[in-house]
Amino acid sequence: MKTRFLILPLVASLVLWSCNDQSSDSAAGSATTEPDGFVRINATIQGYNAVQPWDRGNPISRRGLGAVLDDGLIITTSEMVAKNVYLEIESADGTSREPAEVVVIDREANLALIKSTRAEESFVKELTPMELSPDLNPGDTVLTWQLKKTGEQSATETTINAVDIVPSYGGGKSFFSYLLKGSLQSSTNSFTLPIVSDGKLAAILTSYDSDEQISETLASSVIKLFLEDAADGEYVGFPSLGIAGTSIQDPAFRDWLHLSDEDGGVYVTVVRAGSSASKAGIEVGDVIVEVDGQKLDRKGYYEDETYGKLGWTHLIRGQKKIGETIAITLKREGEFQEVTATLGGSSDRLVPTEYHEDGPQYLIKGGVIFQKLTKQYLLAYGKDWASRAPLNLLDVYLHSENYEEAMDEAVVLTQTIPSQTTVGYEQVGRCFVEKVNGVEIRAMADLEKGFEKPEKGVHTIQLSEAPYLIYLNAEACDQVDQALLQQGLPSLKRIHE
Repeated sequence: MKTRFLILPLVASLVLWSCNDQSSDSAAGSATTEPDGFVRINATIQGYNAVQPWDRGNPISRRGLGAVLDDGLIITTSEMVAKNVYLEIESADGTSREPAEVVVIDREANLALIKSTRAEESFVKELTPMELSPDLNPGDTVLTWQLKKTGEQSATETTINAVDIVPSYGGGKSFFSYLLKGSLQSSTNSFTLPIVSDGKLAAILTSYDSDEQISETLASSVIKLFLEDAADGEYVGFPSLGIAGTSIQDPAFRDWLHLSDEDGGVYVTVVRAGSSASKAGIEVGDVIVEVDGQKLDRKGYYEDETYGKLGWTHLIRGQKKIGETIAITLKREGEFQEVTATLGGSSDRLVPTEYHEDGPQYLIKGGVIFQKLTKQYLLAYGKDWASRAPLNLLDVYLHSENYEEAMDEAVVLTQTIPSQTTVGYEQVGRCFVEKVNGVEIRAMADLEKGFEKPEKGVHTIQLSEAPYLIYLNAEACDQVDQALLQQGLPSLKRIHE
């Protein structure tokens, strides 16, 4: 049975990649010449309960290995440190430990920079900063490094088997990855590992398929773009065109699109509101056939001069920065058109992939619970969430472009707490909120405004589905709210500005 080890934020403890004893002496002939720029990272992660958003889940311990860069910064993955309630770094020999803090985090790229809070007094100042490796090629050998419990450095030699554009764990964006071939054994608990070539940081390992013995990584070219962006203290992230698309291989589909045998490209299925693509005039139904002079094939690949076929998004996310322009040739109703897009950041999803460290948004009024819809909430329906979650919520998540004119955030009445105000409404839940006391609800902040003005002592809530209207006695709601606080509810709301 195939086992695939992925670095996922909800895993309590994951035994990942270590090396066998003989590998440390033979790996690429450089095990004894590696720099000392590694530190252990210890994190305690405590996320929130997606269904009871005022509660935190159980704390999770994570341990990984970070690479020291200039200015005492340490590179790791975002999933290593996101939602941490305690973060520390530890010297290789275990003699020094220091509290640390996150400096920059990018969930889409799965990268983060952290540093010691002791600044000039940190043991990190005694370590040798690592440089980034130049681009590598299939067939090159690299070292996957780890620290044993004794503090001894240890490495496993692996070979770059291929390169690809691989989805990161968060946000669904794809980034350039070296795919490493080689057996990695699990005996030391570790969450992230550095990949080194000739003493320089070549990549960060993010997942390992034990059956295929293939590791996925974030390559140094991605790390370089991340560091360049973070250097001025104003991190903005990786650019995005703001579309979703599909390949055009089906012959009947191609005929319908008026494509010739020579035409390749990507069929645009979604254009996010306010995105670079939207501002450039790209529309659903267009076929993007060329990006910055690079022709796309029927699967959406272009011919990279170094690596061969790569996914077209690498022309944007792997080679451009926010604010730069990109030339696009598209075919619309059989006619070619040229557009120029000024690249911005990833446009906010109507239903975000996850909430951040400050927790999910919610508001409770008289025992009725309102929440901002996130993918984390949908995941609470279990392994088969894509078929078990309510269809109306799934549709907004999957087809958000159809709802962006009506709402800025998807506000959902998720459930009710038994109380004197919710009698008769016990089964009401999982429906969108359209108005409260006549106030249109486009975002969570609108709920507060709506509940400020009950009509004749009654809150009227208009919903997208049956029973469509519910009525709550305003005075009784206030009494229930106070009772909930007295019973230990930490807060009646968490609404981000």
